[in-house]
Amino acid sequence: MNHFYFPVSFGTILMSWTSDELLHRLEWSTNRFAIYDKVKLPELFAELVDSIRGYFYQGEPLGSVPWDLIDQSEWSDFQREVYKTISLIPHGQTRTYGWVAARLGNRSASRAVGQALRKNPLPILIPCHRIQCCQSVGGFMGTTDPMRPEVQLKRKLIALEEEYENPLFPFLTPEAGRSFFEFMQTS
Repeated sequence: MNHFYFPVSFGTILMSWTSDELLHRLEWSTNRFAIYDKVKLPELFAELVDSIRGYFYQGEPLGSVPWDLIDQSEWSDFQREVYKTISLIPHGQTRTYGWVAARLGNRSASRAVGQALRKNPLPILIPCHRIQCCQSVGGFMGTTDPMRPEVQLKRKLIALEEEYENPLFPFLTPEAGRSFFEFMQTS
């Protein structure tokens, strides 16, 4: 497994990929100090890093999920269906666990949907943060405690997407205009 760390506006992302260059995992940490591995980042993932940074810094939509670049070998059929369903939720919108269950044809599968989302190896890219409970924001990245950084991140991501406005002049926001490799050269 290959690993690469990169900073985002609130924390650090660890990207892992297989020897076949399939994206395996994205992990978020509150650590603001990134450690850049000496591993050569495949070019196809460099674009994804730029997109994720644009998402965190500007709230820019990530676009469609690159399913052909993702290692799905450890996913159950149900997980695959859940992930593909939530990937269709538009940027800036949220749905409930019950909504996902109904879309899958089983209204009573809300808890199963929650368990599948708890195992989501690619949070943010596969937007499980857009799924909420009827009464609360729900859990995120394996925790439901509203005081945990993961659930606080979920709230920030929802707010970031709700506040996103496509800037008319993107060159006025310096972070948005810099590619990941330009950022690396100046850091």
